[in-house]
Amino acid sequence: DIKEIDESAKYSWIKAPRWRGHAMEVGPLARYILAYVHASQGNKYCQRTKEQVDHLASMVNSGIPKALGLPETQYSLKQLLPTTIGRTAARCLEGQYLGELLQDDWNELIANIKAGDTATANVEKWDPSTWPKEAKGVGTVAAPRGQLAHWIKIKDGKIDNYQCVVPTTWNGSPRDNEGNIGAFEVREFQPLPERRQGNRVIQKFEYTLAIYDTGTYIIPSYPVAFLPPDSLSDGDYQIIDADPITITVKSVIEAENAELEDIRPPFGLPGNHWWIWAIVAALLIGLAVWYFFFRKKTDRPKALFKKEVIRPAHEIALEELDHLLQSDLLKTGKHKAFYSILSDILRRYVEGRFYIRALEETTGELVESLEQSQIESQQATHAIDALQMCDLVKFAKFIPGNDDTDKTVALVRKFIEETRLEFAAVEKMQRIEPAETESKTVNS
Repeated sequence: DIKEIDESAKYSWIKAPRWRGHAMEVGPLARYILAYVHASQGNKYCQRTKEQVDHLASMVNSGIPKALGLPETQYSLKQLLPTTIGRTAARCLEGQYLGELLQDDWNELIANIKAGDTATANVEKWDPSTWPKEAKGVGTVAAPRGQLAHWIKIKDGKIDNYQCVVPTTWNGSPRDNEGNIGAFEVREFQPLPERRQGNRVIQKFEYTLAIYDTGTYIIPSYPVAFLPPDSLSDGDYQIIDADPITITVKSVIEAENAELEDIRPPFGLPGNHWWIWAIVAALLIGLAVWYFFFRKKTDRPKALFKKEVIRPAHEIALEELDHLLQSDLLKTGKHKAFYSILSDILRRYVEGRFYIRALEETTGELVESLEQSQIESQQATHAIDALQMCDLVKFAKFIPGNDDTDKTVALVRKFIEETRLEFAAVEKMQRIEPAETESKTVNS
C-alpha cells in the first residue's frame, strides 16, 4: 500500500556499473579472455581454457577451411574472439569445461555419501524466525550469462532494501554520469593491423557506435599490455591506459527552428476500381460452387461391406521365417538381429495361435505359460529350446555356429508345423463404397 513516493530517494532499475571507471562486459567470452591471460602468465588452474582457445583458433584458421576445401586463414585471437563466432564458441567451450569439472564434483559427492555425509544444505538459518532483526547480506556468483550480485538489508524482520546487478546490467548499462558509454552502445569494435614508426608500435581501433541522442560522449581509455625489453619472462606484462576520447554528436537538422514532421498518410490509388470488386465477387461465387459439389461428393452413403480374409497364424509365421532366411543378416555377422527377429516370429505365432500374451512376457514367463497350456510337452520343448537359444545370442553375446542356427530354425519350423490349426477361411466384413445400381423397367 504505497501512499507516497519519495522522489529524492527514488530507485533506478537502469544502473551503470563500472569497474575502476570502465564499462565492462561479462559472460563466457570475458571469462575466457581473462583465463587465457592468466594461463599465459603461468597460472596452472587456467591451462585447460588456454588449450581450448588455442584449439579453437587452429580449427577456425586451418581445420574447418581444409574440411571445406577453402584456403587457410591467419586470424589472431584479437580478431577472432570479439566476434559472433568467438562469443558462440566461448559458450560452447565453457559448457565443455564445466562438464569436465562435474566429474570431479561427482566423485567428491560419492565420496561424501560413502563417508556418511548425506546433508544437502545448511538449513540452520532457513526459518526467518532465526534471523536477527537487522542484517545485511550479499551473494555473488559467475552465472552462465555473466557476473551476478545481490545485496539485501533486513530491518525489523523485513526487507528494507534490495539491490541487484545482473549480467545485463553490466552488458546493457547506459551512459553513466561521466559520459562513459556502455557495452551495447558499441556496435562493432575492430583492431586494425599494427604498424611500426621507428621504435614505436602504433595500434589503431575502429568503433561503430549506436547513439541516438545528441551530446557529448566519452570512449573510455583502452588498456594496452606490453612486454618491456628487459623483461625476464613472457609473463611480465605491464599495462598502460590510452587517453579517453571525447566525441560530440550533433543533430542532422541544421536550421535552429526546424521541426521533425510526421510521416505522410497512406497514398490512395486513383480512379474507379469496380473491376477489382468484380474479380473478388467471381472468386467468392466460384468458391461457393466448389464447396457445394465437394460436400455433395463426400456426403455419399457408406453402408456396404467388403470381404477381408483372416490369414492363419502359421501361414504368417512360415512366410516371415522364409523372409528371414533369405536376408543377409547371418552372412554379415549380425547374429543378434537375426535371433531377435526369429524370437519375435515365434512369439507372434504363439500369441496368434494359442492366445498367450507372448510378446509382453519374459522368456521365463512364456515358458511357464507354454507348460501350463494344452500343448503337448514334446512340442512345447521345441519352442522353449528355441527361445532359450535366442536369449543366449541376444543377451549373453553368444556367437552361434551354422549348426546352432540350423537347429534353432528347425525347432521353430517344427513347432509351427506340429501345432498349426487347419480351418476354413473366415470372412471379415468391412465397409466399402456403394456400387452404382441399375434400374430396370418391367413391362406388364
